[in-house]
Amino acid sequence: EVQASGYLFESPDFYTLANGGPSNVNYAYQYESSLFSVFGSVNYIFANKYFLSATLRNDTSSKFLGDNNSGLFPSASIGCLASKENFWPTDISICRLKLKNCIVFYCKLHQEVLIVAQKLRKYGLFINGKEVGAKGGKTYIRENPATEEPFAEIAEAQKEDVNKAVKAASKAFETWSKLPVSERVKYVHKIAQTLEKNRDKIALTNTLETGKPIRESRLVELGGSIKTLEYYAGISGELNGESINVSEAQLTVTIREPIGVVGHIIPWNFPLLLSFWKIAPALVAGCTIVLKPAEHTPCGILEVARLCSKAGLPDGVLNVIPGDGAVAGQALVEHPDVAKVAFTGSTEVGKIVMKTAADTIKRVSLELGGKAPCVVFDDVDIDNCIEAKLRGGFFNQGENCTAVTRLLLHEKIYDKFLS
Repeated sequence: EVQASGYLFESPDFYTLANGGPSNVNYAYQYESSLFSVFGSVNYIFANKYFLSATLRNDTSSKFLGDNNSGLFPSASIGCLASKENFWPTDISICRLKLKNCIVFYCKLHQEVLIVAQKLRKYGLFINGKEVGAKGGKTYIRENPATEEPFAEIAEAQKEDVNKAVKAASKAFETWSKLPVSERVKYVHKIAQTLEKNRDKIALTNTLETGKPIRESRLVELGGSIKTLEYYAGISGELNGESINVSEAQLTVTIREPIGVVGHIIPWNFPLLLSFWKIAPALVAGCTIVLKPAEHTPCGILEVARLCSKAGLPDGVLNVIPGDGAVAGQALVEHPDVAKVAFTGSTEVGKIVMKTAADTIKRVSLELGGKAPCVVFDDVDIDNCIEAKLRGGFFNQGENCTAVTRLLLHEKIYDKFLS
């Protein structure tokens, strides 16, 4: 067993190396034409206890024999190491063999292969500032959509767990709603700063669970979330009431007040950005939150909830309850102490949310699936237009409620456009 210590960072396809390690591991190797060859010097080494040693059979087939039937395969792909200082350096690479949650390093000095087993991530429900298990210990496994291998074990909220989360949010509302807007905005700014500080780490988690390119996770999801928080913090001064002189003897006054606990139900296509489209205005307004992420993509927002707590957000202000929509989502919409539901998802489920919320006269906001035709006029620059429409249609793999799904072309340019 190789001993190492230091900081363990995580990347979309493998763990990366940081803060030193054993000096005998000096090179990463590139798998090429069934042979190992030096690719570049490596100054970092994995820093956790999951090192297993194995032997390299140095023949033309370059097959590997790992202890405990570690399941190595001869096919390989190349990935770049990510350091904390330089997110995607181009001068360092490793051989990443197709393993079952394992990464391989080859030690030149000792002629051995190091197999690093990745841990299955575990996430609980985030209620009242703490991670807790679900009722009955119920969990489910989320696979990495890129590899279809187990990625995380996640607590699955039941109706009783939703009740606990709403109770915690209701208690927190008593204090949070009474804070001056200027004080709540300080927390919002701090959350934005925390996201910026941890942008790479959270973006990697987002890529692991959604399968989207890391660039989109960093720039669109995290970048957009940070900008959303900053925007709502900036317009907080507009939360003012009005006074109207109805007559000389009568003055009418309107006061804006937080409505209470809000339930947020989030889809899987933009799990972080769409969460903060709802979280940011709710926090500034003085509401507390119970958020149910999509079953497929709860990990990023759960990590954000952990960071928010560490950043000082009071317990119970933000609660995250991953689970099945028909169970946890339904219980959240039905709950009598939830004052508003904000739902983003399909039209069919949106109808159910509206009908259910009507029983307790909740406020509801819906962002539902739809069609997005694009109207193209005859004075358009056709080449630029086609490029823009392709981006508009296939951004985020086309998994976007505003994706361009059809074109309405002016008859004068119809034939030219299609050609």
